[in-house]
Amino acid sequence: MSVKDYANAGTARMAARLAMRGPGTVNLELSVNGTAQLVSVEPRVSLLDLLREQLDLTGTTKGCDHGTCGACTVWVDGRRVLSCLTLAITCEDRGITTTESLAKGAAVHPMQQAFITHDAFQCGYCTPGQIMSAVALPDEGHASNDAEIREWMRGNICRCAVYPNIRAAIRQVRDAAGAHHNAAVKPLEPNAGFDLGQRLRPAPVTRLPRATVAPRRRCRTARRPRRLRRSARRTAASCRTEPGIERSRTTTSGNT
Repeated sequence: MSVKDYANAGTARMAARLAMRGPGTVNLELSVNGTAQLVSVEPRVSLLDLLREQLDLTGTTKGCDHGTCGACTVWVDGRRVLSCLTLAITCEDRGITTTESLAKGAAVHPMQQAFITHDAFQCGYCTPGQIMSAVALPDEGHASNDAEIREWMRGNICRCAVYPNIRAAIRQVRDAAGAHHNAAVKPLEPNAGFDLGQRLRPAPVTRLPRATVAPRRRCRTARRPRRLRRSARRTAASCRTEPGIERSRTTTSGNT
């Protein structure tokens, strides 16, 4: 088979597949939060509309519906996506995770508890998308410092502007996960001479004593060269002792 025949065959197969999946209603088998779902939708339906209108998973909120606010953030195969810009038909045979799967019964997710502790929400409309992005952030390796958190959370807009509280919540979960990881690390053998946990911690900073410096004398007048200060004092002294100036002052005061 020549390259041209192979390309034609591939085009024919693709055309046949597209013909079977549209333009009318199609049946989809989706995995949502670990549960298999069989739905019937049009190919143009977005993942956000499918979750909210057919599966009744309203935790994912619809904000701008243009992919600019991030309120509709979900995970598809563990990656953050904007469900308002994702067609439901493209998520077949892929794992979809929404905010409803974070809490396990009455126990909330650590990130949800951190948002409550730090009051990282106000109206709460963007909170589901914020939490979905915040949970994925440490796993992606983008939560090492505030600048990195700010950069990788910029796709989630909070119109109430509680960004400092959101970063504080992410830092709390990140630090707690790091402490748990360090506690699980086994120390080396005693003859190694040091503990691995001690090695990972930064060395204490030794502050040097401040040098004792004599205070500088402050002059009430402007700082001028010594020669100019001397000439100014001499001029002032001569004006006070010159007879003509004294007579003029006396005459003026007598006339008044």
